[in-house]
Amino acid sequence: MGRMSCGAVLIILAAVGVPTAESADDVGLRILTYPIGLVTGEHAIEVTLGAGGESAELYLDGQPACTLTASKPQCLIDLGDAPHIHLLELIRFDPNGHVAAREVRWVNRPGQEAELAIQFTARSPQGICGGQALWSHPLKKDPVLIEVRQDGRILRLHDDRRSFRFPCPDPDEPHVLTASAIFSDGRRAEAVAVSGGFGGSTEAGLTAVALVGHSESREPCEAVAAEFSDQVMRAENSG
Repeated sequence: MGRMSCGAVLIILAAVGVPTAESADDVGLRILTYPIGLVTGEHAIEVTLGAGGESAELYLDGQPACTLTASKPQCLIDLGDAPHIHLLELIRFDPNGHVAAREVRWVNRPGQEAELAIQFTARSPQGICGGQALWSHPLKKDPVLIEVRQDGRILRLHDDRRSFRFPCPDPDEPHVLTASAIFSDGRRAEAVAVSGGFGGSTEAGLTAVALVGHSESREPCEAVAAEFSDQVMRAENSG
C-alpha cells in the first residue's frame, strides 16, 4: 500500500479507470495529485513511491521536472500561462537504466466525462478530519446533487455545497469515503477513497474503477464502497 497525505487529490473517473503503473510488481507507484479542469501556473504534485524503490523521476511533457523520494514526495511544476495539454510521467528506473514502472497523468486533455475528486484537509488537533469535493464537467456545469458518505454515513455539506467534516476514524481500521455527483445533463461521477484513516499520513490503496448506474440510483457508489472495504480487509488478513 502507498502512503497518502491528507492533501492528496484522488481521482476516479466516471468512465473506465484502471491502474496505470506498468509493472505488476510495482503497483504502489502513483501520482496522487491531479489538477481538475483547465489549469495553468504552478502546481504541487504529490506522489507515492510504494515499496518498489526509494526514488522516481517526474517528467513534464517529456522533460525532467524533479527527482522524488520517500522523504520528499512533492514537486512544484509550472504549466505556463495558457491552458495547454500536458503529460505528467512518474518513472522508476532499474539499476541498468531501464524503465521499471511508469505512471502517467494527462492535464487539460479534453474529455466527454464528468470527473469528481476528493481533496482532504489536514487533521485538526481536535481529531476532526474533512475535505471537499472537486469536479470537472466538459460543459463547465456545476452538480445539481452532491452526496458524500464516510463508512456509509451521509455527511452534511457546508454552505459551499462541497466541503465536509467528520470525526477522524480509527487509523488502524479500514475506512471508505465515497462522493457522488449528478449534473443537470444526466452525467454523473463518483470518487472513492480507501484508507486506514483519513487524517494525517495514512496508508491507502488507490484503485480507479468503472461505475455504471441509472441517474436516479445511488446504489453503485455504495456497492463499490462495500467492495473496496472487503478488498482492504482481505489484503490486511492475507498480509
